[in-house]
Amino acid sequence: MVDYDTANARLTSLATFMGGLSFIGLILSINIMTGKERQMTATVLIAESVNVLFLLTSIVLFLTSAVTLASAYFESGVAKDIGMRRARRMNVSGTLLTFWAISALLLVAFDFTPQAILYAIAAIFAPIVFVVARWVQRVPL
Repeated sequence: MVDYDTANARLTSLATFMGGLSFIGLILSINIMTGKERQMTATVLIAESVNVLFLLTSIVLFLTSAVTLASAYFESGVAKDIGMRRARRMNVSGTLLTFWAISALLLVAFDFTPQAILYAIAAIFAPIVFVVARWVQRVPL
């Protein structure tokens, strides 16, 4: 049996924490993008665009997951387990986008050096490995 109040508190704290990380990442990316003089190439423009787009989308997903949790608790017709599942999926999607935005931020911040590319690849594959591991363990998302 699932303790919905504990699960709700955990999901809400996760959404708040990750939303805060997304906001901080957005501020850092704006500082990095405007703080240095650099030649604007197509790769830099694409990396900066992906960074901002993914961060804004993840912020929206985290805010929407909080609303989804609230609707599962305070609206009639929405089962708690379905609302929790929807919110959990939005949190996972937002976390994936946040990690991918961090990878683009690393590439831009460190001028596409080999180390930055390695760290970016790690930031891209880390959440995918997590989701696959949960899928293999049959833990529902």
